Order: sequence, then C-alpha cells, then structure tokens
Amino acid sequence: MVIGQYVRASLVHSCGQYNDFGRPSLAISSLLEILCKLLGHESSVTSRGAIAGLGLCVDELLHSLHASVILAVIPHLINVAANLYWLVKVELCELLSGLPLSFTDHVESCGNSSTPGTCVPLPPADRFSHRVLTAVLVPLLADQDPRVRAAAAAACVR
Repeated sequence: MVIGQYVRASLVHSCGQYNDFGRPSLAISSLLEILCKLLGHESSVTSRGAIAGLGLCVDELLHSLHASVILAVIPHLINVAANLYWLVKVELCELLSGLPLSFTDHVESCGNSSTPGTCVPLPPADRFSHRVLTAVLVPLLADQDPRVRAAAAAACVR
C-alpha cells in the first residue's frame, strides 16, 4: 500500500508527471514491478496489500503522462483471479470494477502502436475489457464461494 500511496502522491503533487523526489532508484516502472511481484505472492495478505496499493494509484496513473506503464500491470491483474483466497478475489473484483475499461482499452491501443502518437484499435478479443470479462469476471461468477460470485456480479454491472 505504501508504494501505491507514494506513486499517487507523486502524480498528484506534480500534476500527472511522476516525480521521484530526487531518488532515481524509485522509478515508476520499478515500483510497479514490485507491486506486480507482490500480486502473485502466495500469501493472501501480501496479494491483498498489492491490490490495495494499485487501487490507490491506478486512477491517477491512467490519467497521467505515464498511463502506458499500466500495461505492464494488466497481465498480473488477470492472473490474480487464480488466487485461492476468496477475499483476494473480492478485492480484485472491486479494483477492476472501478477501472474505466474503455479508457484503459484506449491507453492499451495507443501503447501497442509502433508509431508514437498514433492509436491502432485492437481487435475486440485483445482488449483489456474483453480479457477482464472472459478471464476474470465470468469465471468468478461460477466460483464456489457466494461472496466471490456476488462481487463478480457487482463488478459486471458497474
């Protein structure tokens, strides 16, 4: 959570431009890499902390000059759905439901373009929103735990 709060504070303080506050070892890519490693940790407490940390900074990241760095986090978010602990799945659904999926799709299409400044629309099956629905939310609708099913249904509606 500390990493998420630090990234968020930096982006808010510098109006969308990441500021490492004179600490070059705290590059935004390395901080997000740490969060990604924590997402896949076997400890549910650690995974939940990483989800909470991303929840603190993901909105500011998407609306900053560094929106493309979120593309490295996307596969890790999708993999978290395989976590066995129900509360991790519920918190993942809450995080995903708060993301502006159409804007995330746009950032992804611009980030995958070979020409800077241009956006190439991705096929529907390759879009983040499609992957979230098919790889995370729909399978969680069939989870054994009713709390997970309820969170996945709420995330689909939002």
